[in-house]
Amino acid sequence: MMMKKNKKNGLKKIVLTSLLLLLSISINAQKTEQPFKGHFVEKTEHIDLHLDLYEATLTVPEMEFLGNVQGYIKGNIYGIWMLTSFKISGKTATLRFSNDLGADSQTVEITAVNDSILDFKAIGNNNIKKIHKRKLVKIPNKLRFILQSKS
Repeated sequence: MMMKKNKKNGLKKIVLTSLLLLLSISINAQKTEQPFKGHFVEKTEHIDLHLDLYEATLTVPEMEFLGNVQGYIKGNIYGIWMLTSFKISGKTATLRFSNDLGADSQTVEITAVNDSILDFKAIGNNNIKKIHKRKLVKIPNKLRFILQSKS
């Protein structure tokens, strides 16, 4: 009789330990799934997208006085565009950027293709421009950004 009790207690401990282990793995997986966080690069247009839609941890270069922000775009574009608002809905986020002068703004939609690729699509009239042959021209309406680092 005593042996049956020990076996039952041992089995209960194994089941409980297994459940706690699975719960722990599940919680950690949820914390690490953050597709809208990191330094992303669009190599063809030479544009950098820095995002952390989960916490304000980024500092805009040469604009440290702004404090921490949740995103900005820079690179082969005219000026630096800072994230002013956003909304996440599943694997898609709608972002609103304003340029460093505050004169222009742009709404974009980014979709997480997987954990390292974001598809970028300008909504409405595309105001983000680059200098090409001494003229300002709009960047493409659709871009694909690849994760460079999780910062």
